[in-house]
Amino acid sequence: MDGFHIAQRIGNALDSVRKNIQKRIDDKQNNRAYKIMKSQWKIFHMMYEDLEKTKPYYMRGINEYLTQEQAIGIVFDEYPEFGQVWTAYQEIMKAMHNKDLSGFEDIITHYTIMGNDMDSAISTFAKNYKGIQNSITSNYSNGRVEGMNHKIKQLKRNSCGYKNMAHLLWRIRQIF
Repeated sequence: MDGFHIAQRIGNALDSVRKNIQKRIDDKQNNRAYKIMKSQWKIFHMMYEDLEKTKPYYMRGINEYLTQEQAIGIVFDEYPEFGQVWTAYQEIMKAMHNKDLSGFEDIITHYTIMGNDMDSAISTFAKNYKGIQNSITSNYSNGRVEGMNHKIKQLKRNSCGYKNMAHLLWRIRQIF
């Protein structure tokens, strides 16, 4: 496990919990929290330090002027379980960014099970702690290889296939 896959795993868990909460909401037209989770989902992936806390701006979907911190607060007031998941996400991302191995271990050991997808992500981290420990302390990453694979897959999708394998390989060499 490397930093990219750790971040991807907890990001997917956060999104899964958010979508499950959205599915449970009956009155989607009049629920402010639903509209924020639907239209402003990217702010939940931002680090808390990077959120706009003073300057309100117009949020499409909710049609109000709010700061990003206020928008998140509205959702967490109505759905505190999502706030707990988001807090776990923030702590893991902060520990990874600061290369804080003891902080990461504290998060894993003191995490309270809530019955959602973040539980499986944390348990996966606990099972693979040795690999995560290596990825946090090491400066190596396979992000570059993952990026190359993504570009090759995108090329294959956009081209709808190649008749000749040599042409595909030539085109891949042109990209890199």
